[in-house]
Amino acid sequence: MPTHFRALEQPGHANRKDEILRASISAFVALSKPNKRDCNQIEDLALPILQYATDQTKRFVCAALAENGSAPVNLVRKLCDEPVEICAPLLLLSPVMTPIDLVAIIGRKGKEHARIIARRSHLPNDVIEALALVDDPKVRARAAGSFDVADVGAVPNVKPTTAAQARTLLAELALSLNNTEANFPAANDAEETGGSAAGVSAKLIRLALHEESGLFATALADATGLSFGRTQRLVKRIASGELLTALRALDVGVDAAFVITCALNPHVGSTKTEIRLFRGRFELLDQDKAVETVRRWKADEISVDFKRRAVNSERAVENDAVLKAS
Repeated sequence: MPTHFRALEQPGHANRKDEILRASISAFVALSKPNKRDCNQIEDLALPILQYATDQTKRFVCAALAENGSAPVNLVRKLCDEPVEICAPLLLLSPVMTPIDLVAIIGRKGKEHARIIARRSHLPNDVIEALALVDDPKVRARAAGSFDVADVGAVPNVKPTTAAQARTLLAELALSLNNTEANFPAANDAEETGGSAAGVSAKLIRLALHEESGLFATALADATGLSFGRTQRLVKRIASGELLTALRALDVGVDAAFVITCALNPHVGSTKTEIRLFRGRFELLDQDKAVETVRRWKADEISVDFKRRAVNSERAVENDAVLKAS
């Protein structure tokens, strides 16, 4: 969430409305018990600028609100009019959608939306009757009570209960989501020293899983050119989002970043909603901007070091003058 708000401080940003929408939605879903006033405020802010948002940002918003029981109804309804590539998480999971809302969407948007709605569990009779009218075999099969869940790739609701289980699950998710680079935790020495993004990812994952956190901070300092003190702060302030910026600048993939972050803080990915939010948040980071941010951090460190040396040099000259005068 802080990463989105920091983006607003950058002059000349390409689409400030996108950044405002992402930051506001991130802030809303972070509320443990949003009240009616919170919901009204987010609706008043989001609805007018939704038409200017990119598809990528709309997908982020839909994923963020998908399982939120306090999501503003009018905003969710508006988002459900988007193509299924954008609004599928809401159609499938949103608890604020009433049977009337679902029937209306089926009638208004047709079979593409109906296919996603048909995957919802515990469909009420009104919705089933509406699905039976859709000209699609799978949708009608669901309405007839013989819908095969395996056909639509249902995802089990797995919730790890311990940090070790969370790490194991996240590693498995990374492997299943990115089969082309499936050797994250067990990379060999050649891969880790090859200098490629995959090699850097493998090394960072291995050290993130190590009991000694200083090893990861050291490896991150080597990879980014930042000082060890700075990378230590990135690890300690993991919630600030700066670590994700550093990983993005190194061209670390979202799945590798996922495992690294949760190895350092297992609570990050304890539920499917948090996993989706992480992936959406990381994928929205622009790599060029991340690289520029890391360069700015390095420049700041050089500037601070230069000023410190200049002050020490001036003090040395002054002390020498005093000694000569005496």
